[in-house]
Amino acid sequence: GESHWTVATVLHEMAVVQIKKKNFKEAESLLSRSLALKHPFLTVGGPDVPMDSIVREQAASLHQLAVVFVDGKPHRYQQAEGLLNRALALEGSGSARAATLQQLARLAIRRGRWAVAEEYLLVAMELSRNAHLAPTHANFACAHRQLGQVYSRQGDHN
Repeated sequence: GESHWTVATVLHEMAVVQIKKKNFKEAESLLSRSLALKHPFLTVGGPDVPMDSIVREQAASLHQLAVVFVDGKPHRYQQAEGLLNRALALEGSGSARAATLQQLARLAIRRGRWAVAEEYLLVAMELSRNAHLAPTHANFACAHRQLGQVYSRQGDHN
């Protein structure tokens, strides 16, 4: 019940710390355990956990696991893309969706898929604007930097 949800949430947060420390193997283990504990809540809900929180937290863990697959060695781009698409399917239209689109763009950039990256970034930036993120917000600034990288690679400097 609620204790499983709490454990899953703590595991997720511990994984985020491990990602920041570049301990990807440990982060993967923690996120896998977190996702396994969260999964049953997606179908039956929780006694004291609203369904929108369950969905949001599941998407966040999928997103973070994808980060592990992109940044860890060996890179697992195919798996990361699948996780990000699963996260995208769970997310609404806010800043979390924008962050996932930015992560998909980052993956597309690493694979040399410039047009795909551009599309993801333009949508992410629009979502960020709609979520009222300040133009100086780190995610917004990162999207602009990534878009500049894409345009530079494409030879389009408009």
